[in-house]
Amino acid sequence: MKVFIAGGRGRVGSRLADNLEAQGIEVVSGGLEDGIDVVSGRGLAEALVGVDTIVNVLSTPRFDAEGAISFFEGAIP
Repeated sequence: MKVFIAGGRGRVGSRLADNLEAQGIEVVSGGLEDGIDVVSGRGLAEALVGVDTIVNVLSTPRFDAEGAISFFEGAIP
């Protein structure tokens, strides 16, 4: 099994990645640090090749309702 974690290097994502890898599951971390922009889609198609499951643990840079909703609606097109 291969899992893509959007936000896989963050506080939650990194722990999830460690747990999945300990179970023998292949993990692809997806974030700006990995050259993947889930909002614009840059690098996303390549990162998702062969992926069985996507887990989104991203956090938004905006905390107002409109900004947060806009961010998550636009993530992982």
